Amino acid sequence: MPSGRRSSARKATGFPWKTPGFPNREYARYQADVAEESRPPVQAPDGLAAAVAAARAAGLLAPVARGEESVLHFVHRWTAGAIAALHPDAAREAHRRAAAFWHWRVDTLPQSREDDIDQLLEARYHHHAAGQADQAVAITREAVDQLQTWGQYGREAERCRETLIWVARDSREAAQFQGQLGNLALPARRL
Repeated sequence: MPSGRRSSARKATGFPWKTPGFPNREYARYQADVAEESRPPVQAPDGLAAAVAAARAAGLLAPVARGEESVLHFVHRWTAGAIAALHPDAAREAHRRAAAFWHWRVDTLPQSREDDIDQLLEARYHHHAAGQADQAVAITREAVDQLQTWGQYGREAERCRETLIWVARDSREAAQFQGQLGNLALPARRL
């Protein structure tokens, strides 16, 4: 989704003050509606708490405290890879859900464009891991356009090279990303 549509689609986070004359019941309903729309589209699968407890007991997960916020867990990439290899369908579904979560953050939370791009790149990773190449390529296009605008040519080139591995060599997408890399390589580009 282009950035203009995304930012206009962001939800209001509430009135900064209670509007005089706005009925209390309607205002309370409004606040409840905003709170509901602001909740992430995440539901813990059945048995998650037991699985987390078992993985922590086995030393496969390490808790990471975040102050007042809920505890996150770190899992080593080798462990995550082994689990994904044992349950490929579940891993793809988890990546689809993760991509949806990152899109939700970009579409819903008021944040900087830098945060939007970083989180879109997270969604891109998950789309690719879920086998959703078209979505990953579309995000790459949006991200490299923005990175170029910011003058972050190194990051732009990295994303282009990485995406070239994902697409067919003779595809339109490959030609576009090769062209983008060619433009970045031109000495006149640095004017």
